[in-house]
Amino acid sequence: MTSVKPKSKRVLYWDTVQPGLVLQVEPTGHKTYKLYYRFERRPRWFHIADARAVGLKAAREVAHKKSEEVIGGEDIQATKLAAGRVGTFAEVAERYREEFASRCSA
Repeated sequence: MTSVKPKSKRVLYWDTVQPGLVLQVEPTGHKTYKLYYRFERRPRWFHIADARAVGLKAAREVAHKKSEEVIGGEDIQATKLAAGRVGTFAEVAERYREEFASRCSA
């Protein structure tokens, strides 16, 4: 799948082995593996990895595992986004305590 050449527009190549697995090829030549799934009737895309970093076999394994999580009732993209925000909120809370809360208690 990674030997495909870029076109003038973004092209999606659907894997014939693992349902939902897609190789997205940008006009620049950048290639990424994504998983397409539906959650609560809404189409969703989950970024797996850059195709230079992960091979097709590994991408299929990740897609299979993530598909099982979706079948189990999890919106994997929403979970990924929420996990990315956890550290950020904790950092903001700590900064608030250091900069503002200490002034109020003085």
